[in-house]
Amino acid sequence: MDVTAPYPTSAEVLAVGAKEVAEWIDFTYLRHDPLAFGATRFDEFRRTASKGLGIGANGIYCLGSGAIGWSLNPEKMLGSDLKPFDRASDLDMAFVSETHFESAWRELRAAEQKWLARRTTTRGQRADLDFQRRKFFDGAILGDKISKLGFRSEWISTLPALRGIAQDALGRQVKMNFFIYRDYWSVHNSVAKSLYVCQAKRLSIGA
Repeated sequence: MDVTAPYPTSAEVLAVGAKEVAEWIDFTYLRHDPLAFGATRFDEFRRTASKGLGIGANGIYCLGSGAIGWSLNPEKMLGSDLKPFDRASDLDMAFVSETHFESAWRELRAAEQKWLARRTTTRGQRADLDFQRRKFFDGAILGDKISKLGFRSEWISTLPALRGIAQDALGRQVKMNFFIYRDYWSVHNSVAKSLYVCQAKRLSIGA
């Protein structure tokens, strides 16, 4: 497979066989020219993120429909078809860094203990913690749902530039979700799981 090959169709994504999944994720999905950016703008995004956050450039990926043009979220499927990337779509970005993951995880645990001790956990805080617990099984933490990070100063100073690059690439305002992954395998596993669930849902409705 070649990362410069055309982006796959929805049918091609849903037809990826179990023996092909690992290679397909490596070379077709986690590509250096994601649909939302193209190669040039994504290279700029990766360099900016790497320099500002101290994360290796090769550990930065675009996920979701912004990667190949189709969402692998089974809840967003349109019947037996995948939901396409459109002008309302947001962007899911993955930053692979064990150091940042461990720091964010400690911050989450400290925040939970503080809320429990004060017995002042709000509904929103509980929802955020529940979301983080679900993602934690996949080796991921959503940075947007952490109020204070050990690397907060770098995060705050770098995110506006990253959002600006994405908005220039798309020609519109876009919401960005930043997931911090513990390692590459966690990203790979998360994508594979989503793909399998979408394929199972397609089969369940007789497509």
